[in-house]
Amino acid sequence: MNKKLLILTAAVLALVGAGLYIFISKTADDPDDTGISALPGPRTELSEETIIPVQDSYTRLQTMLGQMGFQLPTTAFPAPDFTVKDIHGNDIRLSDYKGRPVLFNLWATWCPPCREEMPSMDALYTEFKKDGLVILAASSSLTNDTFDKVKAYALDNGFTFPILFDDTEAIDYSYFTGSIPTSYLIDKQGMIAARLVGAIDWSSNDMKAAIREMLK
Repeated sequence: MNKKLLILTAAVLALVGAGLYIFISKTADDPDDTGISALPGPRTELSEETIIPVQDSYTRLQTMLGQMGFQLPTTAFPAPDFTVKDIHGNDIRLSDYKGRPVLFNLWATWCPPCREEMPSMDALYTEFKKDGLVILAASSSLTNDTFDKVKAYALDNGFTFPILFDDTEAIDYSYFTGSIPTSYLIDKQGMIAARLVGAIDWSSNDMKAAIREMLK
């Protein structure tokens, strides 16, 4: 009797495992219905284990971001530094912007939700750059983009914030989640305040209120 039960349990576990494999494989291959383009790649160090729901102990900013769907780290988490070139050939180092809030976005030219959200990102930058907001948007060779494609797309659309291209995978190693767009909000102290996987209207009133809170 016990032997039959063990065999039945093993069979059930095998079926469940197969189902999970199919689900995970499908999620990695196809965009989901939330406006996220999935890509193969390593997980960022800000892993799912460090993400928890909004709690009463969170700051006003964290509460605002959590209510908009951002993921929040459970402990202080410094943003990994990097140096890559922008589309004009200038070296951009993240740590040079310490003391200013940073919106760091990962995107690709072929990604529909990325293209959809970038005009609102530019509108946010236009409104708050005078107050110190920094926006950096990076594509990379890992997404099968090329420098020429990224530069042409950025110039054709007239984006005013720095557009970066990483052909060294320096950014991807620390920040890539496997899906784009992915955005990080980094506070004035250089700590990751929140992460968002998926597109959003960056020029919404709620987002502007959160940025004003970051600028304080």
